[in-house]
Amino acid sequence: MCNGLTTRSGVGDILPPMKLMMLIVLLSACDGGEPATQTCDEMAAGLSRDQCYHDEIKTIPGSGIEDVLTRAGLIQDPIVRQASVSAWVKAHLNEIPRDRGQALCQMLDGQDQSYCMRQLSSPHLYEDRSPVAPNNPSNPPPPGN
Repeated sequence: MCNGLTTRSGVGDILPPMKLMMLIVLLSACDGGEPATQTCDEMAAGLSRDQCYHDEIKTIPGSGIEDVLTRAGLIQDPIVRQASVSAWVKAHLNEIPRDRGQALCQMLDGQDQSYCMRQLSSPHLYEDRSPVAPNNPSNPPPPGN
């Protein structure tokens, strides 16, 4: 005995074949993976989208000035835009042609714009001159070597 529990047997206990097939199809469609992520362009306007553009700008290589100009132009928050452009210019200072760099600097305000323009006019003053950096015209070997 089953201690008072009884089992039912009847037509309702078995799923009809069509319902069973639909259940199998639905379960197989659920792969358990993460949902597709939105691109920045698909996000609603706001700080989250601006932060997304900021993160994209950080990954753009030095040859992607036009991409930086485009993405930075889409950032609505002036503080996020300035932080993005300033950080990118600093990271890629020696790769930026002066004429295109000026367009980047013009996206900044006040002292940030002035500082950006100074960096572009004399990048050799701002580069990291560590002893392990390769010797090249902008990082000559120390005197006596």
